[in-house]
Amino acid sequence: MEQLKVEHKNRGDLGIIELIGDVTALAEESVMSASKNIDAAGARNVLLKFNKASYINSAGIAIIISLVSDARKKNQKVAVCGLSGHFKKVFDMIGLTDYLSIHDTEEAALEGFK
Repeated sequence: MEQLKVEHKNRGDLGIIELIGDVTALAEESVMSASKNIDAAGARNVLLKFNKASYINSAGIAIIISLVSDARKKNQKVAVCGLSGHFKKVFDMIGLTDYLSIHDTEEAALEGFK
């Protein structure tokens, strides 16, 4: 397993969280810390980038669900980009697609926030 690296940045009211590596239980602290940091900077929209995520298990899915749930409570819109075909299928199967938008590219996701 490849330990997850989480990078985050803000662009105006958009917070971007990039997940690099394996999304497992070990990712919780890093993902939630990134979420708090983008919130503190005033994010009204959240983009999760999965371009470099290689694996996700049930604990990783639970982290994403928690992040999306928290964002909804704060009236933030959430989008994801860069999902592999397998990740798209998993997100659809568990119903995450009802609560966020999926885009192939970061550019498409940014357009979706407009």
